[in-house]
Amino acid sequence: MGLTLAVATLLGGVAAVWFFWEKIAAWWHRQRPPHFAPLIVDDNGTRRYVTWRGRDPVHLIEHEEPPRQLWGFAAPVFAALRRDSGFEPQFNLPDDIRGEVVYELSPDVRAKWRLRGGTHDGSGEQILVLVPKR
Repeated sequence: MGLTLAVATLLGGVAAVWFFWEKIAAWWHRQRPPHFAPLIVDDNGTRRYVTWRGRDPVHLIEHEEPPRQLWGFAAPVFAALRRDSGFEPQFNLPDDIRGEVVYELSPDVRAKWRLRGGTHDGSGEQILVLVPKR
């Protein structure tokens, strides 16, 4: 009798997990925040966090601030992106994006913003994107 009860309990537990698997998985994912591993770029002693959709789940960050100018950060971020992304950084017009948008993240990963530039000094109205290397 004891063995039958143990087997029935085990099978019942397996059946419950199988039946409720989607709800268990959804609960588990709500409990664990998404993992971000942005590219850390040094900007004159300040750590800045840069990422794109292929690297991190940036679509989960709901708060998007207005785009910010790259200015002197353009050269270090371009070098880091070329080195670590496997793609080529370039600028696209905001209404004609043809690549993966590059975002800068706040240190607490609660906000993101696009990076603007397009001229030799890092100013401009175009958006920084990544495209495949040719």
